[in-house]
Amino acid sequence: MEVLRQVKELYSGKNAISNHITLFSILGIVVILLNNVVAAWGASAFYFDFFAIAPSSRFELWLTLTVCILLMIYLFGYDCKFLYSKFQNNDSVLPEMDLVPMSMFFKSFPVFVLWQMYYAVLFVIGVLFLPTNNSTLVYLTASLLVCSIPFMNLIFVKFISDFKYSKDVLLPSSIFKYIDKCFLSLVGLILGILLLSILPCGLVLWVSKFAHKIVSEPLKLSVYLASICVFIYFITILKFVYLDGLVKIVKSKILNQE
Repeated sequence: MEVLRQVKELYSGKNAISNHITLFSILGIVVILLNNVVAAWGASAFYFDFFAIAPSSRFELWLTLTVCILLMIYLFGYDCKFLYSKFQNNDSVLPEMDLVPMSMFFKSFPVFVLWQMYYAVLFVIGVLFLPTNNSTLVYLTASLLVCSIPFMNLIFVKFISDFKYSKDVLLPSSIFKYIDKCFLSLVGLILGILLLSILPCGLVLWVSKFAHKIVSEPLKLSVYLASICVFIYFITILKFVYLDGLVKIVKSKILNQE
């Protein structure tokens, strides 16, 4: 199975273990900080399910938010670095953790925002002009909006290959080209990812049931939070497998046919 081979490659290469430990640590910090922020805002649905320490002052709250946002920016840029290294080196190992992802973020962010705006326009058109009493049309439109996301991802990945603002990247009509050339390959990739996601989802469900039986409340909440951190890490690994697959599709279906 191709996705399993891609997962194996993610744990190979120089400094693989240290890169994964660093990645897990950053993800864990983001989860914990977000959890604390949510607790500070009084969202009891989260606060009572996970161990959280709410910031004691407004300054601490905004500092926590700032650190969290910076880390998420770094993670976004790290995704871009992973994609770029795939195009350059054709391997699936995690790249080194350095400051390059920050510059990658600012290079790629305009295109990311552009396609989010296109998507927002489609969403608004769907909301404003579709008759809400026709459930079939509503579900069909919602399905089309969801199904268009992977093709937008492909266009973004294509941009990362050379960071050039070409027509393929900027024009909304280019999505039809990607649908025509990449549909079957993309469906196969997504099905593989969905099958692979059964493991982390099942693991988190099992841990949640186990934690529910713990008598000590602080320990129970800590286990809940730890399980979420592990779950986010697994989902991130699946995301890298997904990005790896997108690069292969762009190379074979788009770049090799230009």
